[in-house]
Amino acid sequence: MTFCKKHLSVLLAAAAALSLSSCDSKKDADTPAPTPKPTAAFTYTGGACQTGCPVTFQNTSKNATTYTWNFGDNTTGTQADAQVTHSFAQPGFYRVKLTAQSAAGTDTTSQRVSVGCGGVVPVTASISTATTWTACNVYYLNSGIMVSNTLTIEPGTVVKFGPNAALALTGNGRFVAKGTAAAPIYFTSYHDDAHGGDSNANGAATGPARKDWRYMDLNATTGSQFAYCQFMYGGNGGNTLFCDGGAASITNCTFAHNGDDVSVITTAALNAHSAQAGTVIQNNTFFDNVRPLSITSNIDLDDSNTFHNPANATEKNQYQGIVTEWNNNVSKPNVGWDETELAYVNISNIDIARGKTLRLGNNVTLKFTSGREVTLRDGPSQLLNATGPGVTFTSFKDDSRGGDSNGNGTLNSPVKGDWSGIYHDTLPGAWMGWANLYFATH
Repeated sequence: MTFCKKHLSVLLAAAAALSLSSCDSKKDADTPAPTPKPTAAFTYTGGACQTGCPVTFQNTSKNATTYTWNFGDNTTGTQADAQVTHSFAQPGFYRVKLTAQSAAGTDTTSQRVSVGCGGVVPVTASISTATTWTACNVYYLNSGIMVSNTLTIEPGTVVKFGPNAALALTGNGRFVAKGTAAAPIYFTSYHDDAHGGDSNANGAATGPARKDWRYMDLNATTGSQFAYCQFMYGGNGGNTLFCDGGAASITNCTFAHNGDDVSVITTAALNAHSAQAGTVIQNNTFFDNVRPLSITSNIDLDDSNTFHNPANATEKNQYQGIVTEWNNNVSKPNVGWDETELAYVNISNIDIARGKTLRLGNNVTLKFTSGREVTLRDGPSQLLNATGPGVTFTSFKDDSRGGDSNGNGTLNSPVKGDWSGIYHDTLPGAWMGWANLYFATH
């Protein structure tokens, strides 16, 4: 009997142990596994474009329930789709970030996304063979580059310049930069993220400003063409586009936010004061420059150019005038000046040689710096339409006629004797007494 009780105790103890073991196993089976943390990931595809660039993103994240996109162009999204398409305004480089979230946590990934096609192409060597730059790339210069052959720049191309950069012609070089209204060509600062994207990949750490780069120089070459180009943030070398001898065509272009060398009065966003006859400057827009334009006496200028921001008529240029230098050695036989929005500011005497004429359009204003005069070698017939409707001759300090040409607001006012007057050379001592002469000595 004792033996049976002993064995019964053992059996009961074993059964209890087995029961406890079974309960522990059931408890382990009922405990859920930990939820895995999300992993953010994406790939992307895109194609060639000039504006409105669509890029398709494949969201390959895992274990997430919500998503936040930052597309790097000041736009965000919360699309949870496996495929997301976003349209970028301009080609270039953008830092795209995706954040994946769930109850288990958050994960973020980012990529530097190339939008459009190609990438930043450093330009480090002189160009001596015929070359084409395409809209699929952003061309970056950080030094002076000489061009001795034809450089063709396609519509929509972006050319960016570092602080020491310049692009200059030599020998048989010429620029053929013919954009379109829908696809302009941009010559701009390396800090300009609005055109060609964030090429220096530093986000908003730096922004563009006047004189960020030096200039483009035609260097006495002939045949360059610029159409629908935008020249911005240049002028560190005194000018942004310098027609230094030779003849060129500049039409439908925009010059904005450019500096110059204030101490050299002929420097300007577009400096054509030594350009040859045949240079065409038409339908261009100039605003927020120090000086917009300088010309010489062999250039005809019509009334097609605009000297304010079309989107904001109050945004003009610091020196609201066309700097003009007369030179009989290069002057055409007959020159016509028709611009009416601002004045022609003459920094030299206008000495019209025998057999030559200067024709002024209606409502044209000519201003003169200190001591300057007009000399008519053959008499008043050389100055065509001199007393026509709205034609005015006055001091460069006269802001009431032709705007603030000396760029100092109301700091000084015009007075009699600011300039000499108009002299009739065939009649000794004969100064013209026309009613449209203001603040002249004579």
